[in-house]
Amino acid sequence: MRIIEFNDLLELKSNAKIADFDAAYEDFKRKVNRLFSKHPDCTPIFIAVTGSTSYGLDLETSDLDGKGVYVQDLNSLLSEIKIGQAN
Repeated sequence: MRIIEFNDLLELKSNAKIADFDAAYEDFKRKVNRLFSKHPDCTPIFIAVTGSTSYGLDLETSDLDGKGVYVQDLNSLLSEIKIGQAN
């Protein structure tokens, strides 16, 4: 199976079979924003549409799936490390 690469949102929208792509995309953005609002110490680096849409196998009833990469704030990351106390 081959993954379809889209250069921009308009190209993705024109190739998607999702009945109401705009609503699906708004829902996708809302989910991503909610995730990062719960974790303000994380900065997204890359977010991609994945799943059936990326393979050209989406249906009119499909949603948009996504995956991403993020970086956690260094201070937040270091505060989670438990270091033993020296005696």
